Amino acid sequence: MGLVDFFRSVVMLFRVASKPGREEYSIIMRVTLLGVVVIGALAFVIKYLLLAVQ
Repeated sequence: MGLVDFFRSVVMLFRVASKPGREEYSIIMRVTLLGVVVIGALAFVIKYLLLAVQ
């Protein structure tokens, strides 16, 4: 893929892409926050399990 083809692909991407609406943005935020909470809870549980083992 040459440089010209790359720039054509980028231009096509920007033509097709659109900003998320309010509802889509809300769903993305909920999923992201849920992922952060789940990963944080797992880290918390693993930390205390390892402290209990020592």
